Amino acid sequence: RQVLALCDLPSEFGVDNPQVSSALPADVVERAVEMRRAIGPAGTGAYTNSQGIGKFRDDVAHFITARDEHVSFPSNIFLTNGASSAIEMVLTGLIGTN
Repeated sequence: RQVLALCDLPSEFGVDNPQVSSALPADVVERAVEMRRAIGPAGTGAYTNSQGIGKFRDDVAHFITARDEHVSFPSNIFLTNGASSAIEMVLTGLIGTN
């Protein structure tokens, strides 16, 4: 929650605030800075690539590869707002007329 809060705040009140290091743990600030860099200046509410933010897909692929000892490719990963959204995306792709 702390990382997400820092990502949602305007940078001058969050990750770029000089007092943030004294208010939150160093690992939280480090991860938020990394995520903000990946998200870009538009912030967390902006539209992204249909598959999700590339850096986040990279992180998921590395996790799966380490956990399963099987190579996972970021280009094969789709990040969604939960299982229902994922199923809807798959079904739309299967029955779509485009």
